[in-house]
Amino acid sequence: PIPFGERLLHAECEDEEVSCELSPLYAEFYIAHIYLPELSVSMLCEAVMFTGEADLPESSKSLTLLTVNLVLSSSRPMHQSQISEDVTLNCEVWGVHDGMEVEWYFQKEGRGKKLFPGEESHISMEQGVEKSGDLSLTVRGVRVQDEGTYICSVKAERHKIQQILQLQIRQPPKVTVIQNASPTIDLICRTDRYFPLDVKIDWLLNGVPIPNPDLESSSHRRNSDGTYNLTNILKVPAPAGETVPDIYTCSVSHVSVEEPILMNISITSPDVKSSKHTACNMVNLFIVTSVPFTFVLVIIIWIKIHKTRREEKKMV
Repeated sequence: PIPFGERLLHAECEDEEVSCELSPLYAEFYIAHIYLPELSVSMLCEAVMFTGEADLPESSKSLTLLTVNLVLSSSRPMHQSQISEDVTLNCEVWGVHDGMEVEWYFQKEGRGKKLFPGEESHISMEQGVEKSGDLSLTVRGVRVQDEGTYICSVKAERHKIQQILQLQIRQPPKVTVIQNASPTIDLICRTDRYFPLDVKIDWLLNGVPIPNPDLESSSHRRNSDGTYNLTNILKVPAPAGETVPDIYTCSVSHVSVEEPILMNISITSPDVKSSKHTACNMVNLFIVTSVPFTFVLVIIIWIKIHKTRREEKKMV
């Protein structure tokens, strides 16, 4: 039994988006591809004659009855993963397994190579797949260089069918914001270890986008693991003596996250900082001067008490 058989039968009734491609292979053989959301099916089909075809009306003779000899499916042809995760690229075959040959290929940027799961440490395939029909490939500890197109190819006798799967890396950025107050107030927003390349940085002041911000930005720099980092510097004026600090927000948008990543930093007026610093210094000065005075006072009282006790003993 094919687990997705019922879904194929009732796809149109369920209003699922279905596309189908049918291509002649040679003689009476055809290759059919059916695509549904999260499901891709390839079939090796053969045209057959059935009893009574010659007696059919002309309107029905344009129909060709096909039998399916081999089915290759992928329940998720598109995969997205973060770095260091394990990903299983699903590929299953349905039909005769005797004499079947299974091959996996990898393509990226116009280049391709054959994969050898038994020889590459982070790529594996289950043993005995020819009997179970599970041809899935597992990529452990995904790296940036593992992103690309994977092809699951099955050859049975003279025929070959395949499934094409995509692996995309989606690594969200790590965002930090710091303040550099010398000689001017600079807010530094650093985005690190994101992939793919495109990232968008916006600045907000108290929740409102800043028009025409005074910005400096580095170029995208590539890290050793293939991810990228970007530094964005915003020059801001000091708050004009208000006691309420200004809240600046670095908003980072990336394809790996649905909502922007927000990092806040508060900027206080130098006058407020100065008054706080002065008050702190006064407290420190009071503590520094009062502690020795208290100590001396305690010593004098102790000496006076001790002297009084000695005089009392002599009188006795």
